[in-house]
Amino acid sequence: MSSPAYRAIPFITPVFRENSLSSVLKALELLCCFTTQRPEWGVTEMADYLGMSKSAVHRILVTCEQMRFVERTADRRYRIGVRALELGNVYRFDRSMLNGADIALRRLADSTNSTAHLAELDGREIVELMQASGERAVRFNSRPILRASAHATATGKVLLASLKPEVLDQIVGKQRRLKQYTPYTIVDPLALRLELKEVAAQGWAFSNQESTLGCCCLAIPLRDRAGRVVASISISNTRDVFANSNLAKYLGRLFLTAESIARDF
Repeated sequence: MSSPAYRAIPFITPVFRENSLSSVLKALELLCCFTTQRPEWGVTEMADYLGMSKSAVHRILVTCEQMRFVERTADRRYRIGVRALELGNVYRFDRSMLNGADIALRRLADSTNSTAHLAELDGREIVELMQASGERAVRFNSRPILRASAHATATGKVLLASLKPEVLDQIVGKQRRLKQYTPYTIVDPLALRLELKEVAAQGWAFSNQESTLGCCCLAIPLRDRAGRVVASISISNTRDVFANSNLAKYLGRLFLTAESIARDF
């Protein structure tokens, strides 16, 4: 009996693997350029922004277009394609936390005439997973902000306050000054750490125009059944709405919403 024929598998050299990995990282970096603040890019703009050659950016964009992760506009610019939306929906429907959050968040927004947010921590930033606005909610930005610096938001401070000290050290690091967005942003790392201790003790955080002028935010942690902080919910409105006499009322509604969402995961 003759020996079975085996197809030789070509040896992938380390150089090839490194080059392939580099290409993947560049493609992901390129896709991360698309935001609600900047949903469209031209090839030259993106090349200048990323410090890459126009030919490399064009080649990656064409490949992403073929896979429908981006699409070309009528004036030959690029924007996110339908495949990215599909992957986003896969993430959403696979997260039990999000399954029942939509209705609860809408009720919170309507009952407080605010914009309600559900977000999680991603390194030094928060990523908004869901948002709902009440009928009379004040809009502080023309487009929703889906990613923001954690230190400048109530949602982020709640999440940072829940971290173990060694993890927080990695995030804050040895920075001498945090990025400033408004005159009210906490830029001193030591001052931030002191506020995070207070947030951890009281169980909620408040942001007074620290990321956007005129916008204040009240946030609490969202815990799973094991008591671990997995996300944060918040409402944003004007300073007048969050007068001291109203804080208890809004905190009560936030905690009831958190309990409602937590029952589903």
